[in-house]
Amino acid sequence: MPSVSPAARDADQMMRAQTAEIDEMRELLAD
Repeated sequence: MPSVSPAARDADQMMRAQTAEIDEMRELLAD
């Protein structure tokens, strides 16, 4: 199995961070 390149890992982390922010916004709007 090839190892994930640092760039791909960074992009994955950024996507997860964005998703977490969106989830937080949704919770705030739901209130």
